[in-house]
Amino acid sequence: MMLPSAPTTLPSAPPQQQQQQQQQQQQGGFFASFFRGSRGRPSPPSAPSGSRGPPASKPSASKRSRSSPGSITIVQGKPADEKHTVMALVLDRSGSMSVMGNEVEGGANAYLDEQRKADVEDGARTSIVMCTFDSKVETLYNNADLAAIPAITHEQVAPRGTTALYDAIGEALTKTAEIVNKLDTKPSVSIFILTDGQENASRAWTKADVSAEISKLQLPENGEWDFYFAAANQDAMTAGSSLGMDSEQCITFSGSSGAKMKQTMQMTNMAYQRKKKSYGMSKGWSAQERASCM
Repeated sequence: MMLPSAPTTLPSAPPQQQQQQQQQQQQGGFFASFFRGSRGRPSPPSAPSGSRGPPASKPSASKRSRSSPGSITIVQGKPADEKHTVMALVLDRSGSMSVMGNEVEGGANAYLDEQRKADVEDGARTSIVMCTFDSKVETLYNNADLAAIPAITHEQVAPRGTTALYDAIGEALTKTAEIVNKLDTKPSVSIFILTDGQENASRAWTKADVSAEISKLQLPENGEWDFYFAAANQDAMTAGSSLGMDSEQCITFSGSSGAKMKQTMQMTNMAYQRKKKSYGMSKGWSAQERASCM
């Protein structure tokens, strides 16, 4: 006798258990769909071992720190050469100088003519550094023989741009020091700075940088460089002394036109010649000379 076969249909799960099974199936379908959709997407880079997060991004150019200029060093222990002058001119050609007309080049030529005259009288020679500045600094002459330099033209100093005063001073000091250090003897050194406005465009040199170098270069062990500062539209004695210069060697001239600029520049070289020939006993300008520049 054959036994009856077992029933093929399992008993149904209770209703609560069926609901749980349906929820699990729906969740499984959702995650499967999610992972299928994410195939082919690049994975984010993993952080290096021991790091606390993703590497910091580089700062933009506007946020990067300024590259500070190097300190100027003068070779010491050389014999003095009283017949040789190294002279630097730092001339403002920013847009505001347009009111001066042709007096920038006129004044520069008058200044150089006074130096040529003194060289002839003393049987001396002068090496010239000449930097102009607006938004940028340009070197017109670097270690040039004054006797061979032609007249400065309007095109060389035509007004334009803003005022990178500190960068121009720093450039002139650096180039002058390079010339002095290559010599076998110690020359007289004179730096003349002309401007009609406030600094607003320098990128490499700060006021503190310039002041520190000027103060250092006036020390006896560094050759006692002479600094002359002529400025319009400001108190030149205050502005110049804040940059480390002797206030007696700073002069204010009228900035309303170019009428006083040529006279101021010519008188500046005359003041330098007086100091040089008096071995430092006479310096700067008289009260009458100062008044004539206003």
